[in-house]
Amino acid sequence: MGDALTHLGVNFFLECKSLRYISLPPSLKKLEEQTFGNCSNLESVTFNDKLEIIGEGCFANCVKLKSIIVSKNLRIIEDGAFHGCYDLEKVTLNSKLLSIGKSSFQNCHSLKTLNLPDSVTKIGSVALCECKKLEECRLPPNLRSLGAGCFQKCESLKSIVIPDMMEVVDAVCFSSCSELESVVLGKSVMALGEGGEPRGANRRGLCCTLVTRCASPEERSDNAFCTLVIRCARNSNNNHRRSLFSLASLVYLFACSLD
Repeated sequence: MGDALTHLGVNFFLECKSLRYISLPPSLKKLEEQTFGNCSNLESVTFNDKLEIIGEGCFANCVKLKSIIVSKNLRIIEDGAFHGCYDLEKVTLNSKLLSIGKSSFQNCHSLKTLNLPDSVTKIGSVALCECKKLEECRLPPNLRSLGAGCFQKCESLKSIVIPDMMEVVDAVCFSSCSELESVVLGKSVMALGEGGEPRGANRRGLCCTLVTRCASPEERSDNAFCTLVIRCARNSNNNHRRSLFSLASLVYLFACSLD
């Protein structure tokens, strides 16, 4: 590709089944919608330093893509950018990334860990849904928006820490996370869920209890919010788990008492 190229058009390499390797030109700033969609034999992508936007569905269903190291200037990953990349095992993100669109890594079945940079403030709905091998995901401290069903059906996820900037956690955010044992909620969380228990949760969810963990008096101001720890355990009666939010969705506000 020419060094002066600044963007690739919509569907430009769509369904190029024989494409295996691609090196992006140094001047490229944006990849458009489904630029490499359904390139089922694409194994490797070398990103340049100037790329700022990965478009909607850009690498969707690139089932043999195993790892990505994004541009150091990437700001936006749009909806469904890596949806259905079944073999994707490693994702290295940069320190300038601001947002991750809905379904962006949905059905990335081989992804085991994801470290989100501190710059990220928004993650779209079902962004990591059905990442069946995902065991660990670090959420950035500046995160303000975590979309509905973001971690739904992440069957290997064991624990998660919700950062202090978050105020609301959606009711189905962790639905059907069958191995989830611990969720730590930051001090600003005011609402868990918007309408109670998700459908089917009694059959496939979690059995959880809430434990308040407040800062010491010298570390907090009057009426400071507690940090909440949700501990989840197997239901020995039927070997299923109840919804993480079957109990938590009834709880909207916890405040520390200084009396």
